[in-house]
Amino acid sequence: MASITAYGEGKWRAQVYKNGVRKSAVFDQKRKAQEWATRAEAELAISPKIAAGSASKTFTQATALYLKTVSSTKKEGAALWEQRRFDAMTEFFGAKTALSKIDSARIGQWRDHRLETVAESTMLREYNLLRHLLTIARKEWRWIKESPTEGVRMPVEDEDARSEFVWRWQETRRALRHCETSLGDKTQQMGRAFHIALHTGLRLKEVLSAKLAGQVIVLDDSKTTKRGRLVKIPTTSRGRRVMALYADRPFTVNPNIVTGK
Repeated sequence: MASITAYGEGKWRAQVYKNGVRKSAVFDQKRKAQEWATRAEAELAISPKIAAGSASKTFTQATALYLKTVSSTKKEGAALWEQRRFDAMTEFFGAKTALSKIDSARIGQWRDHRLETVAESTMLREYNLLRHLLTIARKEWRWIKESPTEGVRMPVEDEDARSEFVWRWQETRRALRHCETSLGDKTQQMGRAFHIALHTGLRLKEVLSAKLAGQVIVLDDSKTTKRGRLVKIPTTSRGRRVMALYADRPFTVNPNIVTGK
């Protein structure tokens, strides 16, 4: 039902209430208020109602359905990362907590909790995952009416204040030696990847899937994108020597696998 009322000096307020949702707006002309109310009422009339029984849906049920319908379509490493992040979030929000009970205040508490132990960039990556889960729960599953992430303040990286650290050759050599002498297989592999990246300019995901073929590096980008084509990348003689040095030691690590909470 829509109503148009005078609001202050020369203003008109339009209010619409339908399917349990209320909207309002203020205009400087009565005609504009009426037009807006007509459109808003039509939109609410065709909007599906919140699914019956959705108020009892828990955070665990939401993450389980997300992993089944969304994460399962991604590469194994990315899906595993999302599962681990959801496990950590479940510990904070509570496995049996109703999704509808998680509001902006609670998400703000989660933000502060994560910033105590991780960098802002890590927290923002996890926040984007949480926000996508809640968006799907609201728009597709109809488990919640409103997005609890609205109004939650998130840190914004200040590019002007960001410091830049350039490694000296002594520090680079120390890092490579540490990785080479490490007893951990993952650390050794990351050292080899770092060494290759230094002399080829490849990113981590590219290093892990790149192969040397004659004078060029061949990259199967189906492992990093969905295009699935072979890309030939020119490199220097030094880059080729470093690639050949590790040719018989294939990588088994995945850059999306993150340990810890």
